Amino acid sequence: MLNRISVCVCLLVLSFGHLFSQVAGLTRSGDNVKQDAVFLDQYGGEVEHPRLSRNGNILHYPPFLVFDSMRVVSPDAAMFYAKVPFDGWSPVLSRGFEYSINENLINPEQLCVQGTLGSFEAEVFGSLPNKTYYVRPFATNAYGTTRGEVSSFCTGPAPVVLDTMFIVSKTSTSIQVRIEVGSNGGIPLSGRMIAFSDDEYQDTAAVNIIRNLGNYSFETISGLTPATDYLLQVVLTNGRYSDTLELHARTLSDLVLTIESNRNPSTPLCQNGNTITYSAVLTGTDVHKPLYHYKWISSTGTESSGGDVFDVYYDAEGTYQIIVDAFCGPDTLSTTFTQVITPQVASSSCYVCTNEFLNTAEATTTNVSSIRWIDENRSIVATTNSVKLPTGYYTVECTDIYGCELEREVYMGKKKYSCIATNTVKDNESAHLEEGVWHIDSVADHEGNWYAVTQIGNQCWLRQNIRTRHAPSDGLDLWNSGTKTRTLKYHKDTYNPETLPHTGILYNWAAAVDTNDYPPSGTNFVLPQPRRGICPAGWHLPQSGEAWDLIEAVYNICCEGIEPTPPLRIFQSSVATNAPMPQMMLEWCYESIANPAYPKEIYDASHLSLLQDNSVGYYRFWLATPLGNGAASKVLFLDFSGVREVVFIWSQYLYVRCVRD
Repeated sequence: MLNRISVCVCLLVLSFGHLFSQVAGLTRSGDNVKQDAVFLDQYGGEVEHPRLSRNGNILHYPPFLVFDSMRVVSPDAAMFYAKVPFDGWSPVLSRGFEYSINENLINPEQLCVQGTLGSFEAEVFGSLPNKTYYVRPFATNAYGTTRGEVSSFCTGPAPVVLDTMFIVSKTSTSIQVRIEVGSNGGIPLSGRMIAFSDDEYQDTAAVNIIRNLGNYSFETISGLTPATDYLLQVVLTNGRYSDTLELHARTLSDLVLTIESNRNPSTPLCQNGNTITYSAVLTGTDVHKPLYHYKWISSTGTESSGGDVFDVYYDAEGTYQIIVDAFCGPDTLSTTFTQVITPQVASSSCYVCTNEFLNTAEATTTNVSSIRWIDENRSIVATTNSVKLPTGYYTVECTDIYGCELEREVYMGKKKYSCIATNTVKDNESAHLEEGVWHIDSVADHEGNWYAVTQIGNQCWLRQNIRTRHAPSDGLDLWNSGTKTRTLKYHKDTYNPETLPHTGILYNWAAAVDTNDYPPSGTNFVLPQPRRGICPAGWHLPQSGEAWDLIEAVYNICCEGIEPTPPLRIFQSSVATNAPMPQMMLEWCYESIANPAYPKEIYDASHLSLLQDNSVGYYRFWLATPLGNGAASKVLFLDFSGVREVVFIWSQYLYVRCVRD
């Protein structure tokens, strides 16, 4: 057993000695390219003999690799140096550098360099800005790849690229934009947004600092002026590069548009329809407010442009829309008002009586909440029912409790009227020549009292009551004569020289017809016709027919072509009858007359300036109409129910109104 083991050992020793003789002088690669070189191990260390395999073959290794150095050559690139001193007993197939922004170099990019053994170099370029690139050398042969030490370098930022900027929203004092970035150069962006109030980059309105902007951002710049044009400028930077975008924008107006009405949103239909005034109201600080124009549209079909006031007439119930647009340059505001017209709820009235000789007026109203007296300059001069005003035309506006407007036109003071002289102008008459025709302006009685006149139809009437104190026939003072036949009394038994031209004097029948003769009871008494009585020379007491001609003439002037309700009726009895009397004749307010709306020229030509006397009861004046059966005369009886002609007693005191012969 021992001898057999010894033999094996000897054989083994002989085998190694044979191998040594075989490998002496082999090259590092074993390819017999270079003889007698020093052997290297897999780590590059010098060895006397190469490592052998169990079967006596030379062992092969991956290449041995050494990283020399790195040098930055630009903001985005660096030079790397390495060498392959030992190929691992197998030819180098490839060598170069691996690089990645991943510190662990997972799936790196490779940059190959030609050659096998020895030193090599390459420039590694970082395509991504502001990134750290990790680089290591590598060498590969048939038996594997060796990777060297890892080094790194940083790239610089790239240029900033702004894609677009557009407005997202805006108010009267701010503008919000969206900024979209094409490239930030690898570094988070910062910058600012500036608002310039003009295109010359002057008058900076506001600055908004922007920090850490990503691919896009919503930025708001505040503190701006309403309705103003701005140049928005965005400047972004990554510390090395910057980019700029500009945008024109205009802030909204801070104005708020509302509609105000002189009536409630829901209002009843007025008797003559509703004219409602709407006003456009702008509130806010916008300096352009005075420059706004308006366009109105109503669902009634009416339109208006330009002004801030809009009048709409409604003649039917319903729900209506009022729309107004306010615009100035590119700015437009719009709002809507809803108007509801409900059915009528009650009737209202506003009538005016004037006293031309005292410049006073009295308004009689029903369901009226306010009254305004407006002069020809459209100024409100009074707001009470009773007024005393200077001579001139006035508009009386009444607003009832339902908001409806009632309007009247009146003349305050004494106006000059005239009559056409159908014959020679008398000595006691004042007249003027007009286009070849004489017009009588006034007439004087035997005492020298002058009276205004007016022509109604074909008749010439006194517009004032007679105020003479003496009988024309004998000159007796009727007040102090002491007679039982002819007497007078002053209005309300008070002598007032200031008001006497307006009121006139009240006379009994004998004084009116200027006679001392009383008709015997039960007999017919006939007066000569026409009867002058106490009238001025050339004038006489009206007869019944003349009085009704007067009424018919006034009716035809103011109501021609209109059927009155009820029709005008004439009664020669003492029974009271309702007959409508045109308001302009009496110049008094009759509630029974529905809305007489006569033009002022008719009013001026036809009214008689009659006077109501509370002591008498109503306005009455004597008619010189003969009657039988002991009665004295007829009286034209005017009261609130209309016109009546009745027989009157001798001793009553009435007014006298005269007609020209």
